Amino acid sequence: MLSLKSIKPIMPRLPPPVPSAPVPPGMGELAKADTVGNHTLSKRGSRGQEVSDLQERLRQAGYEPGEDGVYDAKTVNTASAQGIADQLAKQGRWKGRNNPQPGDAVTFNWSGSGGRANHVGIVESVFQKNGQTYVRTIEGNSSDSVRYRTYPANSRVINGFGTIA
Repeated sequence: MLSLKSIKPIMPRLPPPVPSAPVPPGMGELAKADTVGNHTLSKRGSRGQEVSDLQERLRQAGYEPGEDGVYDAKTVNTASAQGIADQLAKQGRWKGRNNPQPGDAVTFNWSGSGGRANHVGIVESVFQKNGQTYVRTIEGNSSDSVRYRTYPANSRVINGFGTIA
């Protein structure tokens, strides 16, 4: 059985961000960053060294974030569930809704429309029950916690699976 310790993270562990840069004139509430403990939360429009540091870590992990120092739409997408699916597809490691394996990324669209992914998890195990294939996942931000969840592999909310190197 796959354990949490054996799962290779998608991105390297991130050091705490540096303090937020001043909000540029005209950016208003959109560009302000909140601080929780010693972590700065960047939002679309945020600018500064912490955004540049995040983008550099994304580049080192093989991603292509947006404009240097600006938490723009491209950076938001790169750091999102859809960004993970897009990057895996670009690297030839996206499998669509086929052949889930332990350790795969699994993306979801909660509306079941098959549109842009809005959540991501890791496949912990794959099993058969009564002729149906199921995936057991590990997901963060699941009712505000990290949880194991189980879905039929062909659930309409699953967008697909990708092999994480």
